[in-house]
This record gives sequence, C-alpha cells and structure tokens, in this order.
Amino acid sequence: MNNDMGATNREVYQSKGTVESYRQEERLQPAEQNILELLKEKLFFMKMLDIGVGAGRTTVHFAPLVKEYLGIDFSPNMIKACQERFAGLSFQTLDARSMEAFKDGAFDFILFSYNGIDYINHEDRAKALKEIKRVGKPGGFFCFSTHHLGYIKNFRQVSLNRNIIHSWHRLTQVNDVIRSQMPFAVIRDGGEDFKVQTYYIMPSLQLTALHQMGFSDIRIFLGTTGKEVTGLSGVDLYTQERWLYYLCRI
Repeated sequence: MNNDMGATNREVYQSKGTVESYRQEERLQPAEQNILELLKEKLFFMKMLDIGVGAGRTTVHFAPLVKEYLGIDFSPNMIKACQERFAGLSFQTLDARSMEAFKDGAFDFILFSYNGIDYINHEDRAKALKEIKRVGKPGGFFCFSTHHLGYIKNFRQVSLNRNIIHSWHRLTQVNDVIRSQMPFAVIRDGGEDFKVQTYYIMPSLQLTALHQMGFSDIRIFLGTTGKEVTGLSGVDLYTQERWLYYLCRI
C-alpha cells in the first residue's frame, strides 16, 4: 500500500483547476439528500463537523440547518475557496487523521462526504476513523461514503479516448486486484484525469471495521439512487454501485 498516497492526492486537490472544478458543485447526491431528510429535525440542535468539505458543496445545504458548523479539509486552497464563498462560517485546514485541536465528544454530527476518506491509505484510514470516533459525541451520527471494491469489474472495458494508455494500465491493475481477492485495494480509477489514487473496499469489510471501532446502528444507502439497503449480509453484491453511503451512531 502506498504510504505516500495521501501526499500525492493532496497535491491534486491543491491545484487551481481542481479547486475551481469543485467550486462549481452545489448539488447533494441522492444518498446525502435522503440522509439530510432523515436527520433534518435533529440538525437544529447539532454541532456539525464537515470533513473534506472541498469548496463547500455540502456547506450550502447543511450549514443553514445546524446549530453550529465547522468545515475542514487537508487542502489549504479548498479552505480558502470556502472562506471566500461563505463569510461568517468557520473553516480550518486540518487532516482527519490528526484532529488534536478538538476535544473528545465535540461534535453531534460528522460528515465525510464525496468519498473523501478514500484518498488516504489503508493504515491512515483506520487512524481517521478512530479520530472521528473520538471527536464525535456518544450517540451522535457519523456519515461517510466510500468506493465499493466489487464495482471495479466494470473497469474491464478500456475506453478508446485520449486516456487509452491510462485506461489500459487501470485494466491491468484491476485484473491483478481481482486475482488477489483482497477485500480492499488502491487504484488509479480515472478520478481527476487518473491523477489520484483511490481506495476501494468490500462493504462487508467496511461494516466489520466500523463495528470493531464501536460504531453502531449502521445503515447503508446506494450512491446512485440514495435508496437504503436492506439485508446487509448481501451488500457486497451491489456491484453496479461505485460507492455507498454509511450512516451510523457514534
């Protein structure tokens, strides 16, 4: 596993082009919209931490509804974009793997959207989840999205476009991952023009990890439609879903 993965991805999310692209995004994904509706009556009483806030896509929707809002991102340029867009709201450049600035149990609701957790390596992912558990208030909510490893079989078709070489390399890597039968993997899946390395995980492994860390009442929502999954024992089979949203109690 590439220990420099986080640093490499941080450079991409620092770039002017990526920041500007994120500035244009304001719509919630279907799962995010459904989760917002589920929590809507509670949000007014909640202190929210929005991790991986980017240029403020989720800020637009959640900040007006919560008691107190704070957005953080490991990219200073993303935070600068948020500060320019949302005067009066609080944003900090901070890494989810190391949130010593916050006391234990500081936040009622923690959101890590847009698969932000997938741009750090396997070991550091566990650190981030432990930090989230620590700074979240017991009984509060944690929501995040992550890529579904079962989806990578859909990358076996090589697109005939200007990224044909990258697509071919991706195909080779995907075949290696499938043969290895590992329950997680990091691949260059095409995100940000193949510049970023992205973590994919089987939902069954993600569920186990969350339970082991003490998260509870875990619910899963499909990335494409926002529909909640029933019968979690078979969630690995949703291979047409590139990513899934998890909502759990802290």
